[in-house]
Amino acid sequence: MILIDLPPAINELLTRLKASPRLVAHLRLVHDVSACLVERLSKRFPTLKYDQSAVMFGAATHDIGKVQYPNELTGHGNRHEEAGRALLVQAGFPLELARFAVTHGQKRDESLNLEDILVQTADTIWKRKRVSSLEKDLINYVMKELQVPEWEAFTAIDDILTELAADADARLGWQFEHPV
Repeated sequence: MILIDLPPAINELLTRLKASPRLVAHLRLVHDVSACLVERLSKRFPTLKYDQSAVMFGAATHDIGKVQYPNELTGHGNRHEEAGRALLVQAGFPLELARFAVTHGQKRDESLNLEDILVQTADTIWKRKRVSSLEKDLINYVMKELQVPEWEAFTAIDDILTELAADADARLGWQFEHPV
């Protein structure tokens, strides 16, 4: 499987934190899917404004707190979220970017912006998980920002997510090749 690399600063931090191979693999997968998502979204809606680099950072770091809570890598839990934000801030990353460690797991509210929604979407679609409420948030955001009909936003986003979900089996297999 050919994936884009994580940013060097993130790789260095993961090495310094002694992140497990499974965590690094997961972050790399979500980062790669995020790159495909923003590329396809930008092609379909070129006037949609958002910070693509923030989305990529969020995807690359969203679960970094699992270095402190490795049991959450294979089980449920959200203690890694605040821990991840703290780790990123301590490593010198701005709070504005470190927030993704928390917002990737949040329920939709007014504080979440398009970048947060896209990181959440990448973190679910990589394994073919479709979350209708999350997809509806993305559709609504596109409709509102671009003043396009719901059917147009829905069709484009559904096509993008269906295409991204198609490779989920290979991604899951690749992730599970890496030890926890």
